[in-house]
Amino acid sequence: MGNADLPAMVTRISIWVAVAAWAGVIAGLLRGRRGRCLRFTWTIGLVAYLLHVMAAFAGFYRWSHAVAYAETARQTAEQTGFSSGFGLWLNYLVAALWGIDVARWWITGKVRPEGMMRKLWWGWHVFLAFMIFNGTIVFGHGPVRWYGVAIFTVLAAIAWRAMLKPLRD
Repeated sequence: MGNADLPAMVTRISIWVAVAAWAGVIAGLLRGRRGRCLRFTWTIGLVAYLLHVMAAFAGFYRWSHAVAYAETARQTAEQTGFSSGFGLWLNYLVAALWGIDVARWWITGKVRPEGMMRKLWWGWHVFLAFMIFNGTIVFGHGPVRWYGVAIFTVLAAIAWRAMLKPLRD
């Protein structure tokens, strides 16, 4: 492996770690878990996601927002027929919201915020699931797509079981 391959490898591995951390935390929450292990996993997911963004910018986009925007628009047009780099801004939003959520969890010690903020918290998780679904299943190829299908299938099964549990009790 040459130095040119390193950013590609780091970009791929780090996003897989971030997605695995997200899936692990969501699975834990759906199963009623609330411990420090989930908070630590959520933090690892954020660190892996930030590493993914930095490796992609260093290795593929020459630290240029314009280059990243153009490449995002090209990939979006390839998959949807609609040329837009707006998805890059959504990735920035993921980084910001994930960072805020990790900080909030460490500061308050609570998995979910209270009151009206709880709706925003749920909205954030739906948004992140949408981004991961698109990143793995819509825009992913080969093993990445099947990795995404497996994750969402398992999470759907866990969610289904969690919804049925009150009916059985």
